[in-house]
Amino acid sequence: MNNQKISYYRARLEETFPEQTRLLRAARSDEEQIEIYGKIVAEARNDLRVKIAAINHQMRTTNVESLLSSVGNHHDRQAVSTAFDAMKYFAELEDTSETAVVALNPDLLATLVAAEGSAIEVQVQKLLDGVERLSKMTGNDAIQTALQIVGFSSVAIGAVAGAVTFYQLMTLSGAFTVTCTVAGVVAATVAVVVAIAAFIVLSVLIPIIYFMQKPSVCVVFLINELNGGPDLKGNKVDFSQEYNVHGKPAVITSSIPGAYISPVGTYAYGGFFLTTKKDNALVGTQYGFSLTCEYNSTGKTSPTKKVTFAFGVACPLAFGSNNCYCGFEITAEQAANSTASEDKLSYKATNADGLNLAINCNSGSGSVAYYIATISLPGASIG
Repeated sequence: MNNQKISYYRARLEETFPEQTRLLRAARSDEEQIEIYGKIVAEARNDLRVKIAAINHQMRTTNVESLLSSVGNHHDRQAVSTAFDAMKYFAELEDTSETAVVALNPDLLATLVAAEGSAIEVQVQKLLDGVERLSKMTGNDAIQTALQIVGFSSVAIGAVAGAVTFYQLMTLSGAFTVTCTVAGVVAATVAVVVAIAAFIVLSVLIPIIYFMQKPSVCVVFLINELNGGPDLKGNKVDFSQEYNVHGKPAVITSSIPGAYISPVGTYAYGGFFLTTKKDNALVGTQYGFSLTCEYNSTGKTSPTKKVTFAFGVACPLAFGSNNCYCGFEITAEQAANSTASEDKLSYKATNADGLNLAINCNSGSGSVAYYIATISLPGASIG
């Protein structure tokens, strides 16, 4: 990230989060900034949990009329009314501080998957920019929040909002994306959606732009393109383990739901993983994380086959070049170690079921390395 972009994000964060950034600016050492960062993230996590507890209670006690009143008379009340059943259906889904997923429309998905070289950094930064703008939303206007989400080619923030949005797209013939996104925001509440955006922004951007010493950061955006199936509950990817050869993990996404594969294209979820160098370390970060999926080719929840896979990333600063690795049926430690031995900016793997893994890095140099990673099954469709 260049100095101009860092200054831009710093100014935006200081406007949106004045108290948190004041503490970071007042810090007298990198160690103090790191300690403050930990407290800021913990507070954001707790704020999100409080809001999730409130929405879980609301899901059990709300009714259609209260949903309708939250968007007013000028919106598609029939679509929001239909969302009530979806909201109850997906009530067992919980957003947590570690499942801050972003749902992508087909155009943005295609752009992210196709990105190579410097375009990877550009696209990840655009995504973060859109989330940052969302984190500035105030009030309880579901329509304005939805418009902000759609404005950066997302269709939902968070698992609950995404599930309801996808349900709407699947069940309402001819429905507009904004209408479906509004329904998702209403179901998850503006407060939770904005809190998730704030958690992503604070967790990911602070290590990049505020730490005093030269950072070493790997930012991975992992997209699950596997078919979510006829009930949108299939092929969920779950975080399993992580391993640092050097450095320490900062952000994980514990669960990334399956995609909605529609006639107009695939709507898929993605989640962030981030690792940084250890405090005062001269060497950078080298990291692996593994995931599991109860896989079914059509996205059905039974029968399934357990699939395990892992990604490795490294930003070693002066001790080598940025690199990455991925593979099936390997551990997080194996993936982390293989980044150095393979030393590649792009890596792909395929298993016996035809599942594809891919990971691409923006550049072999630089103290912030950006990665776009995917798991996919080419040609999949809803069964």
